[in-house]
Amino acid sequence: MVAVQDAKLFDQIIKLTAKQWYEQREQMRRDFPSGTAFTEWDWEFVPGQAPPPMVVEVDGKAVGAVIFANYRSPGDHRFRIGPQRRMRVDLGDDDLVVSPLDAPEE
Repeated sequence: MVAVQDAKLFDQIIKLTAKQWYEQREQMRRDFPSGTAFTEWDWEFVPGQAPPPMVVEVDGKAVGAVIFANYRSPGDHRFRIGPQRRMRVDLGDDDLVVSPLDAPEE
């Protein structure tokens, strides 16, 4: 997941497929070394592993956020996160599902 604090950078990132993001993210880190333009969260699961649903929260300073999932199946595998700040992410066999959460989980 990538939370972006810079509007111009967000416009670039939202156009990328997951494959493009994973190919270009190292260069993005070099282009924005201060860590103030975007924040990343990185999880890795092996094929066949059933990861538990995750709950993530996006910092209110972000202009937008995107979840990229590096699937082998065709598709963009990108999910733009809307105005909600908390969501549940379920990683399926071929794509991801993101659902907003209204209240903190207990």
